[in-house]
Amino acid sequence: MSRERCPSCDFLLQMCLCDVIHTINNHPKIIVLQHPKESKHAKNSVSVLKPCLTNIAVIEGESEQDFQSVQEDVQANPHQFALVYPSASSQAIEQLNTETRSVITHLIVIDATWRKAYKMLQLNPWLQHIQQLHFSHIPNSLYGIRKRPKDTYLSTLEAVAYSLQAGFNVNTTALLNAFAEFQQRTFAKHPSQQHKP
Repeated sequence: MSRERCPSCDFLLQMCLCDVIHTINNHPKIIVLQHPKESKHAKNSVSVLKPCLTNIAVIEGESEQDFQSVQEDVQANPHQFALVYPSASSQAIEQLNTETRSVITHLIVIDATWRKAYKMLQLNPWLQHIQQLHFSHIPNSLYGIRKRPKDTYLSTLEAVAYSLQAGFNVNTTALLNAFAEFQQRTFAKHPSQQHKP
């Protein structure tokens, strides 16, 4: 029998975050392409991201067929989309000019391990035909409940928060506060699961 979940934040009742969630009316819209394994991970940061943003879509999958509706939207209006992913041709999100910022209406992020994210990028060549963005000043990660291969790696939530703040002047303090509280409650329930940076 499945355990009861909160109808608002979708967390298990004993981990309900409704008392700390303050939604952000974000622009641009965030589209998360989520690897199936991530959706089942209890510590996945997108579970906190979803109830905190009013303008977000999370689509589970890996191949082109899984993301067909997004692909069609991208191909119809490619200049309105940007992918947050470092590449040889990516632009620093901190350096977006006003004109470019005003054109981008959707930010796409891949929620997966780095290895799986690269594989998803190869399986979806349509993603490589839109503008790609990277961080020139990577913030310190506060993601302590999952082991990271490198200290510079961010959770998907942190990457989205920084993208909105640095590129589009969106105040994401409430989002990061909810993430911090989620981790504190996870630590309290499972102290041995904390990973120190």
